[in-house]
Amino acid sequence: MRGALLCIGQDTCVEIIDSRGPPSDWAGFASSRASACVRLALEVHRRPCPPLGPLELVFDSEGLWTLSRAGRLDVFDLPGLRAVVDFGAGQGHIHVHEPDREAFAYPLDEVLFSRLLAERGAVIVHACGVALGDRALLLAGESGAGKSTLAKLLEGQRGASVLGDDRIALEASEAGVRIWGTPWRGTAGLCRDRSTSLAQILFIRHADALRQRHLSGVEAASRLLALSALPYWDRVATGRAADGVLDVISRVPASDLGFTPGPEAAGFLLDCLMDS
Repeated sequence: MRGALLCIGQDTCVEIIDSRGPPSDWAGFASSRASACVRLALEVHRRPCPPLGPLELVFDSEGLWTLSRAGRLDVFDLPGLRAVVDFGAGQGHIHVHEPDREAFAYPLDEVLFSRLLAERGAVIVHACGVALGDRALLLAGESGAGKSTLAKLLEGQRGASVLGDDRIALEASEAGVRIWGTPWRGTAGLCRDRSTSLAQILFIRHADALRQRHLSGVEAASRLLALSALPYWDRVATGRAADGVLDVISRVPASDLGFTPGPEAAGFLLDCLMDS
């Protein structure tokens, strides 16, 4: 059975081998590229996982998922399924034991992709990405900071396009700093399988007036790390991702931006893009 290739960027793909076809949450991010770089192949089974022997609990998210280890296997338990992954071999199995449960969906998909991206120093950030031509802004902030609000204001204005209104992948490489859209949508429901160069990072927050304050490298790095989905259960991968964040901050200007939703904020951000 041929699997569906689910990709963030060109070099990080997960193959999902499932008789039910690609997961619905990943519509628009499934690739047919024969040359796509598959980092992990996962076969889906609609039956309980066979016994694995003694498990060592590594992490408990207190409700969403737990991670245990059995030798070289990472075992992710979520409501309705268990995923058993051998990252070293680049393969694994998802055992679904609830009939209506989507095999590869949030939070499992984000957890696994955060680990795979971290291997190359890339991270998933709580942010909105807005592109104009070949340049983009990263509007970073926690839930409620205004990411989806600004996404709705900016989409289509002066030709701008939103790559994602809630989660964005970010990487620094020899070719420069780039961002990618991801399938994890916010309330605006906007995302695109597209990549572009990053011009500025703006840490957004609601305020009574438009105010911008440039940040030092230390403050910008700490705030970006706090908004990154790091695979903290893997020390080596987390170290690479943290180094990647520091590299980004050393190459891209960052500011704190207080704003009030409306035309003034949208016009300011579009001017930032056009001037970058």
